[in-house]
Amino acid sequence: HRLPVTIDPDIPQYSLVLCFLVSMIPAGLIMYALYQLIKLFGCYSQGTFFARENVMAIRSLGKAIIAWEIASFVSSIVLSILLTQHREASQRLLAVDIDYADIYALLSGFSVLTVAWVMEEARKIAEEQKLIV
Repeated sequence: HRLPVTIDPDIPQYSLVLCFLVSMIPAGLIMYALYQLIKLFGCYSQGTFFARENVMAIRSLGKAIIAWEIASFVSSIVLSILLTQHREASQRLLAVDIDYADIYALLSGFSVLTVAWVMEEARKIAEEQKLIV
């Protein structure tokens, strides 16, 4: 996200540290999502397709995508506050930014959750078929 804030050279050091920490929250969620993908493809490489581990990884991936988008939205607001809090009251900024990419990311997360639901139903059917002689 691009902030409509001119970066001042006199931003306090603590604000920069807080900005870094706030920025790491969405980054951590992306790392978690990538970890879920690694787990999912690990299951696939072992030939496991309709297992509970797969469903859990897909569901966690969907939730991570949604959480990442929400965290990105909130972090851009917090960053605009942190980067301008040292200014006079009339010069402070609160920037709210949402665009189509944000909506697409949310829709992608919900789509992944839908795939997880379908895979859970397929897993249940596969388990039932194993019990039928």
